Amino acid sequence: MCRRNGGLTLIELLVVLLVILTLALIAIPPFLNARLRADVARVNQDLQYLESAIEFYYLDHKRYPESSDDLVLSQSKSGNGDSEGLLRLTTPVKYIDHLPEDRFHDWRLL
Repeated sequence: MCRRNGGLTLIELLVVLLVILTLALIAIPPFLNARLRADVARVNQDLQYLESAIEFYYLDHKRYPESSDDLVLSQSKSGNGDSEGLLRLTTPVKYIDHLPEDRFHDWRLL
């Protein structure tokens, strides 16, 4: 009769490694796309932020901004004492502090 000394055989070791690798293959893929999902969520928030800034600009000026510079720092077009000029006594108005960064392109590399 053969006695075991309490160690693992090569087959048992391979089975344990196979189980660990299988669990890793199941668990790792959801974490690989976590950054991409976070970037997509941030871009969606940035788009909502820009959308509300554009709508606030439209409410004040009765037109949409011609460029992104109009949103960052807006100057009043009329300051001659009419009702629209008096409405914007606190000009220039910043509708957004800064333009959100593009999370999917690194323009410095181009």
